Amino acid sequence: MKKIFLCLVVLTSLIAAEAPLGVNALSVEVRTLLSQEMLSIEASMQRIFSHIVAGEYEAITREASNIQNSFILKKELKASERKELHSKLSSAFIDLDRSFHETAGKLANAAEFDEKENVSKYYTQMTNKCVQCHSTYAKHRFEKFHD
Repeated sequence: MKKIFLCLVVLTSLIAAEAPLGVNALSVEVRTLLSQEMLSIEASMQRIFSHIVAGEYEAITREASNIQNSFILKKELKASERKELHSKLSSAFIDLDRSFHETAGKLANAAEFDEKENVSKYYTQMTNKCVQCHSTYAKHRFEKFHD
């Protein structure tokens, strides 16, 4: 019985050590940067929608480029903050964030060349990535995503 209990304790400790702690475990400074970025992205996404329905492709290019370049890991973070992001956020979260910003670049490119179908396609992909991220990593902020 003691061996089983000891194995469970060790296994639980290993799993806990492997699991990223998530956004709530970030320092106030890094969490504030992330929150500022999310608010900026939300505002840009709303403006892009308005630009899409108005056919304002130059404005879409500008907004999508701003989102592409707001990628938090590209910001001038201190080495300790960069390490914190990588140690406390899962690689899946970071990959999804990176993919979102890459898709913003594709949207900017499509808008630059007036590729209407691709503009809609990439905007939809970006929206879906927002929902995926929030429903996976931010259920505490978006109660409707609770199971």
